[in-house]
Amino acid sequence: MIRLIPHSEINKQLWDAVIDAAPQQNIYAYSWYLDIACPGWQALILDDYDAIMPLPVNRKWGISYVYRPYFIQQLGVFSKPGYENTVMLFAKSLLNHFRFVAYAFNNYNQAYITTHDKMLWQSNNNYVLVNQPVYNTNLRRNLKQACNHNLEILNMDERLIVDLFRSNKGVQITNLKQQHYTTFIKICQAVKIHAYMHALGISFEQQPCAGMIIFEIKNTHVFIFSATNNLAKQCKAMPFLIDYYLNKHKPLVFDFEGSNQSKLAQFYKSFGSTLQTYSMLKINTLPAPVKWLKK
Repeated sequence: MIRLIPHSEINKQLWDAVIDAAPQQNIYAYSWYLDIACPGWQALILDDYDAIMPLPVNRKWGISYVYRPYFIQQLGVFSKPGYENTVMLFAKSLLNHFRFVAYAFNNYNQAYITTHDKMLWQSNNNYVLVNQPVYNTNLRRNLKQACNHNLEILNMDERLIVDLFRSNKGVQITNLKQQHYTTFIKICQAVKIHAYMHALGISFEQQPCAGMIIFEIKNTHVFIFSATNNLAKQCKAMPFLIDYYLNKHKPLVFDFEGSNQSKLAQFYKSFGSTLQTYSMLKINTLPAPVKWLKK
């Protein structure tokens, strides 16, 4: 039986053991990550933690709803071997408890998703590099151009990378507030304790112009955050930085974390990454006066 479990009753030691051993394992689903990214999260749990599903839950106007937090790309169902086909049981269970849901299932759940008249499924793109990179002609050209500049790679504090982002791309993203950046810094600090975090930057003519933050767990490296300014674009700093990282760490899996944007997708594919889709579930059975929740 699938039960909705409040945050206070979740056995986090048992929870993390399931995530650690699950074939669907990813860094976003560990209890210590969820505690920061979506405090008070709840869970759907099958029997004795045979399969579990983390739920970021919030309330507005007295109505509980499931939402998609910042800095969590995929969640979904995580299971012991033999319970992989429970995905739709969990999805249907959401209908029993919530009238509004915006939720991303992980790419391993994809094979078990079927249609339902009260569920809207949307496919999202992710690009993942497995084993050795294979660079395309354009990327090789950009790397050659980057080598003509006196680029210096350095370890960079994650706060400086966040500040670089806020001063450039972040100016255009008005829905990212101070609280979100603060949350991300807290996540970085937790990753340092429970997994591995790599924060690297590039300096050009003694000016920091690019930076990236990578989360690593079980030889899966997640490209969680990056920042560039106009100078970085001119000297091809970001492809140079990623190339350096791939050659130094040689990750078994490098997860680019996106994207549905065509330009970013082309950039990620230029390293030899392949498309992995995952599904976004939307449920909205709210009465008309409160359809605000879909915004």
